[in-house]
Amino acid sequence: MKQKTSPGLKIISLNRKASFNFFFENIYEAGLVLKGSEIKSIRSGKVNISDAYAIERDGEIILINAHISSYKQASYSDHNPMDDRKLLFNKKEINKLIGKVNREGFTLIPTKLYLKKGKAKIEIAVAKGKKQYDKRQTKKQETGIDIGLGMFVKQAKNIILAVGSNLGNRQHNIEKSKYLINSNEKIKIISSSSYYRTDSWPNKKNPYFLNIVLKCITTFNPSELFIFVKEIEKSLGRSKSYKNAPRICDIDIIDYSQKNLLFSNIDLKIPH
Repeated sequence: MKQKTSPGLKIISLNRKASFNFFFENIYEAGLVLKGSEIKSIRSGKVNISDAYAIERDGEIILINAHISSYKQASYSDHNPMDDRKLLFNKKEINKLIGKVNREGFTLIPTKLYLKKGKAKIEIAVAKGKKQYDKRQTKKQETGIDIGLGMFVKQAKNIILAVGSNLGNRQHNIEKSKYLINSNEKIKIISSSSYYRTDSWPNKKNPYFLNIVLKCITTFNPSELFIFVKEIEKSLGRSKSYKNAPRICDIDIIDYSQKNLLFSNIDLKIPH
């Protein structure tokens, strides 16, 4: 819904979930590279950024999963509503954002899209996901009602996840995996390694893997965690055509609270 604020600024789309689900460390303003039909749809208010996020790709920051509706009056040059879109930052800002995402485990979340003196701008938050306790505190502050702090009694465990991809757009697949991991209230990313490359094994003729390692905290037990990461792999399109086949997403549980564990009922051994 369009909303007027200060003169020369008109809000087109708000991500109302962002402040509830994430802590913000910093806020940046960026321009967008848009097609003519996209800016016309934006001016008509036909935008949804509630499920969007941004990633680094080839030294640039790219907006993913933002929905800009098709423009009915457009000719053959109309756009795809779910296209990836380049965000316009200066080089210093890009380097800072890449460091926050790749080395410190932050996520880039759009909070609002607006017109500023007729030009489309987007506000990007450098964010970390809230735990359930934090969300309840936020809700209490907003409403004055304590919605069950005592229900959150489980103690989070430290875990290590390895995320890799050797099929399709590897970095996009990994960043999407990070986003899905951090979006669940029972698990949060604390820090992230830099990207690193490994050969496929045992068949080195298969495409190489791009990988990261994530340090997380979770209230999932090991069985629940295994099911959760397998659901993420499936949601991203992973399928097992044959053993050791190239895959869009591969999430391994490397460590669960510094324990070696074996769960025969779900065929899980940690490390696995």
